[in-house]
Amino acid sequence: MYLKALDITKKDLAKYFGMKDSNLHKYLTGKRKLNSEVVLKISSFSRTKPEYWYRVQVKNEIAKLSKENTKEYDKYDYERLLSL
Repeated sequence: MYLKALDITKKDLAKYFGMKDSNLHKYLTGKRKLNSEVVLKISSFSRTKPEYWYRVQVKNEIAKLSKENTKEYDKYDYERLLSL
């Protein structure tokens, strides 16, 4: 969204951040987990709090797990523990 609005390419932003554009693409698409250095760069660039980017990452990870196999986590229901 920021890149389109500012008419900046991923390649230009990656160069500005001091990384390969393929690495930046992996961060932006969720294929690579964010680290604190990248989070600080992105949050400074977008003028948002770093916590926002970590929440986005966690939300994406949970969504991915939910799509894969939510039944696997049903065994962790507190009622099952209490019934033991």
